[in-house]
Amino acid sequence: MVARVLAQDLFVHRVSLSRCTIKAGGSPDYVVAIPVRNEAELLPRCLNALEQGMMRSAARGRVVIAVHDTTDRSYDLARDWMLSHAIPGVILDCRLDPDIRNAPHARRIALDIAAGMAGDGVLVSTDADSRIGPGLLARVLDECGRGRDMVCEDVRLDEAELGALPDHVRKIEDAERAYFMAVEALWSR
Repeated sequence: MVARVLAQDLFVHRVSLSRCTIKAGGSPDYVVAIPVRNEAELLPRCLNALEQGMMRSAARGRVVIAVHDTTDRSYDLARDWMLSHAIPGVILDCRLDPDIRNAPHARRIALDIAAGMAGDGVLVSTDADSRIGPGLLARVLDECGRGRDMVCEDVRLDEAELGALPDHVRKIEDAERAYFMAVEALWSR
């Protein structure tokens, strides 16, 4: 699966895979895809929350973590976490060419691998620096089970993280939130 994804036109000769850990598992009900770059400090929080959500669910899950262009211990942390828990999946350590060295392309790699593993299961994606709520997976699986094609979660920042953001980022967030509320009001009408 990994080789097939990296052989796609978008990635061939633009992604070099240095390490890959695969932990086999049965046919999943869902697969979580996570792009990671230099997230050793925040990644354990994400993975621990993900594990709690996965263990609470009766559904069978897998993870695909695409670690890219990392100079810290992110790959080792993700690999050790997966191997020490009852969670199957794939952890990649790769380098992306400069023109695709970003989270969207790493997420695409993770999601393409996840899609190949998921079959008719649900694809879930989050970020390594996110706090995944304990009920997120249950809510996503419930909504998809009721016929939803897509489920989105609001991103909530803690005050310390929010205070560290540049002013222009906070202004964009305010504009996006106002837009979302206007769309919701229009949809409700």
